[in-house]
Formats: sequence, C-alpha cells, structure tokens
Amino acid sequence: MEFNLETETNKVVYSFEKQGEQLSFNIINNKKPDIHPTLFKYYALNENSIDALLNNYVYASHPNELNDVFDTFFNLIQFDNENWNYAFLTKILGYPIKKAEEYKKDKNYIAKNFREQLYQQIGVLSLTTKDSDLLMWSYYTNHKGFCIEFDYNKFPFKTHGPFPINYQDKVKPISFTEKLYSSEMLATLVQSNIKYEKWEHEDEWRILIESPCPMISPFYKTGHNRKFRYPISAIKSIALGFRFFDFNNQIDELITISNLEQNIIIKKNEKEKSLILDFIEEHNIPIKLVYENLNNENVFQIAYIICSLKKLNANTYQFLANNNPFINH
Repeated sequence: MEFNLETETNKVVYSFEKQGEQLSFNIINNKKPDIHPTLFKYYALNENSIDALLNNYVYASHPNELNDVFDTFFNLIQFDNENWNYAFLTKILGYPIKKAEEYKKDKNYIAKNFREQLYQQIGVLSLTTKDSDLLMWSYYTNHKGFCIEFDYNKFPFKTHGPFPINYQDKVKPISFTEKLYSSEMLATLVQSNIKYEKWEHEDEWRILIESPCPMISPFYKTGHNRKFRYPISAIKSIALGFRFFDFNNQIDELITISNLEQNIIIKKNEKEKSLILDFIEEHNIPIKLVYENLNNENVFQIAYIICSLKKLNANTYQFLANNNPFINH
C-alpha cells in the first residue's frame, strides 16, 4: 500500500511517503538548501558520554530527555479530528469501541498517548554544523568535554535526515487528516523539526533514528535501549574543550611554534581523560585542541590546532601540531 502526504509551515515543506515497508521523509527548507557532509555533537565530560565514545554509539533521545522542554511539544499537534482520534485509539492503541468513544474527544489524552506511542519507535539525534560555538561549548560541555565530528552517512542503522531545524518566532499547531498512518508520520516529522527561534544560534540538524522494536520510554520501561552503534570510521575528528586539561600553558606553547612536540601529563585521578586519549590514539583519530584566539578586531573567539597524539607512558601523552592554528567560523 502507498501513502503520501504533504504540508507546509513557516515556508518549509514537509512530506511523507510510504511504499511497501519503506518510509521516506523529506523537508524542503530554502533557507538551508545545502546538506553538510559531516555534523558535530557536543559531549560533557561524564560517564555516559565516555561510555558512548568508547563503545561507539549514539543515543536516540526520547523528547522528554531533550533540554528544551517545548521541543516536540505534544500540544503542537491539534487532535481536533475525532475520526482520526477514534482510529488511533482503536487501531494503534487497541482500545475497545466503548473506551475509544469515551476518549476520542479528549485532546490532551490523545496527544500524550500519541507522543508516547510514536517515540517508542523513533529517537532524536541532535547535531550541529558548528564546532566552535562558544555558547554550546559552555552549556553542553562546560569547556571540559569534547566534540565529535560525525560522517553520518556511515551510520548503519535506519535514519531519516539529517534535517535542518525550522526555527520560528511563533509556533502554529498542525492538524491531522483522516489518513491515519501517513498523517501520523507526517505529524511526527513536523513536531520533531520545529523549535523557537531563540535556539537558532545552534544551527541544529536533526536525525530521526527508527528502531525495529519499541524502545525504553517514560511509560514503557521494558523496551529496547536507545543506543545505536556505528563504525569507528564514522568519527572524522574529536575536539577537546578549552578546560579539558585544566591548564592551558602547555597548549599555548604548542600553538606558538608550528610542528612543536609537547608532552602533557594526565593526573592519576583523571582516569576518564586517559580513557578518551587512549581511544583517540588507538584509532588514530584526528584531534583538535581548543584555544582562545584574538582576531583582527581584538575580539576573542574559539580556534583550533590539529594534532596527532602518542602515548609515552601511563600518564604522559605527546601532542604533535600538524599545522598552523586555524579558526572555524
């Protein structure tokens, strides 16, 4: 059976198509016509982030786990079509006729159950085009974490996107048609793609990860975990935050002279940092060190120096600057 459906909001066109078992999402955003070959994700220096790196997986978030409480907000969809509501309750949730008749007018009830049902199958992976954004380095990593550059085309799991986020100053709710399945999936696409324009500085591109089986969610604790593994080759580079080493005098020396070798000692109580550096060295991943740069207008901004890494002993790592420092704009 084939379905196709299209809608537009804020001059962005959303479409959904189903042919057999194949689902196809598409977004036409003329403000951002170019798709970036690689995208970035910021990680705080904590146990979960290190585990994700060492075991090479990304986490497909449920909307309740996103930092913007209005992200994929359930009231973004207007459940004002009682025929659709009834079909959702009976065909998707399996409600008996009497119970479906009772709840089909309860928009909030439908909205919450719709969100819960759909995001058992779909998870959100938030990425960005920016690896040198001061605000994101600040509130996602406290400058102590790291930023991974992904070649998302090498992800082996089923994905939709990446799609550029549609930032709006006013968010207008969307309505369903009576085409249950296609309307449901299109609404999911729109719901997961709209954010308030206050977040626009992040230039977020979002990938929807589709799971073959229900995943853990707030009301479904026995589902499959939300971890999706990728090959090491999907990592193009890793940038270490300005405070990763807790001191920067040695980094400054590395920047001063091109191709300078510099040894950095990791304290014995900083095992998590050694784990990250060991992983980078083992897989020969290009490493970028963050530093503050004063531009021609005497304004500080984030810049990088690309290095190779060699472990000399249990706590000492040697960094070799591969090129002159550069600035990402």
